[in-house]
Amino acid sequence: MPLTIIVCMSWAVFWIDYRELGPTLALSSTAILTLIAFMFSLLGIQPPVSYLTHMDYFVYGSLSLVFFTHLSGLACYTLARSGREELATRLDYIWRFLIPLCFAVLIGWYLSGAD
Repeated sequence: MPLTIIVCMSWAVFWIDYRELGPTLALSSTAILTLIAFMFSLLGIQPPVSYLTHMDYFVYGSLSLVFFTHLSGLACYTLARSGREELATRLDYIWRFLIPLCFAVLIGWYLSGAD
């Protein structure tokens, strides 16, 4: 549950105006750092094994989505600054729904127990 809250927190980037780089980067960076701290806390709970577990794949998938959210904020800001505001708006709108959909697929995969 905490991991899901952290990932969902990163989606707020899509509701912040992408021309505002400071708040966008602050939010996405905070989500990334919080997720990394969460990963370190998992190290103390899980027994040490020499292979990646099903939970490891889920956590790394979540981290990838949060990092992509960070990159998408940067991409939209860069596009808007270079005069391609319409494309930036369209991408921001698409990612607003695509990233949560990808996370829902990741949760479905995790809950199915399939490797």
